[in-house]
Amino acid sequence: MSADNENNINNDNNEHGPPPDLPAVPPITLLLYGTTILSALALIFSIASTISCTFTKRNFSARVVGNVHANDLDLFLGIWTWRGLALTNDADTCFRYDELIGSGNDDNDDVMMTVARMVSVLAGLCSGSSMCLAVLFHVSSAHQNDNVALCHRQCRRCTYNDVLTLSVLFFLASVLEGLKLLMIYQADICSDDRFEGAGGSVATYDSCRASSGAYICVLSAALSFLAGSMILLWACRFRFPCFKMASIAN
Repeated sequence: MSADNENNINNDNNEHGPPPDLPAVPPITLLLYGTTILSALALIFSIASTISCTFTKRNFSARVVGNVHANDLDLFLGIWTWRGLALTNDADTCFRYDELIGSGNDDNDDVMMTVARMVSVLAGLCSGSSMCLAVLFHVSSAHQNDNVALCHRQCRRCTYNDVLTLSVLFFLASVLEGLKLLMIYQADICSDDRFEGAGGSVATYDSCRASSGAYICVLSAALSFLAGSMILLWACRFRFPCFKMASIAN
């Protein structure tokens, strides 16, 4: 390499600065990995339970875990609700996405972002409400008599299809959330002021912005809302009668 070329490279480095460092992986991404694994395990557990109950007329979870109490289902309810609350970061991440890659030049993207934020708020309300109900059910069932325990067993038998539905919904929501976070992570790189100095071209920057991320935000938020609504309906339909009986018995 000639001395002139080396001098040109040194001058470019001095003018643009060193190449940008890759941003650190956000903590929410680590949370996503963990909750996605929980969702996948819950999905497998629910499918196995449903198949076992269908073909053997016996309780799969009872054979594996023992005498499963309705509080065990409440534990899953709490896990899935926390998953829903994690997904409500849609509101924050969509705001951040908007700031990073700027959808101001596309009115349609602006509308989609607004819809995503509104749906995210509704999803948060559903998830928060179901979390409160789960805590309420735990408190009410702390001291039970035989009649209340019978009610819990009846509730346990009629919830497997709902548990399976919730598992699938949250698993799909996890996938969409992962796609969205990857786009935001990529936008962190693309939005760096020194992107062009690091060797990127304007065309590469434009393609890196991935304006379709607005639609991913809406889909992810919509699935969060759907899953949260299902949890809320599940709790009210199958658990609230038990809560009323427990209140009367206590």
